[in-house]
Amino acid sequence: MRNERNEVIGSGVAGLTGDPAKQQHDRLAARLDLTSPCHVEFSVSVPRAQFYQVMIGTHGGPAYSYEQLQAMNFTLRLTLH
Repeated sequence: MRNERNEVIGSGVAGLTGDPAKQQHDRLAARLDLTSPCHVEFSVSVPRAQFYQVMIGTHGGPAYSYEQLQAMNFTLRLTLH
């Protein structure tokens, strides 16, 4: 996460979630079918800022104001293509 000054203010690590048997199935399915979606969850603790930009690896992402994130209960759903 970056703030309105483009400073890195937080980072997290994504991981597979849920039932371990389903995780194994998802890993195998992902190897066999590149069209299968891969769902991951992550959490990032950040200080209050005017704006936040999400970055996943080298993928630039959307920016949100504090008020927008608050209205979404600080929960985002993102898709990478």
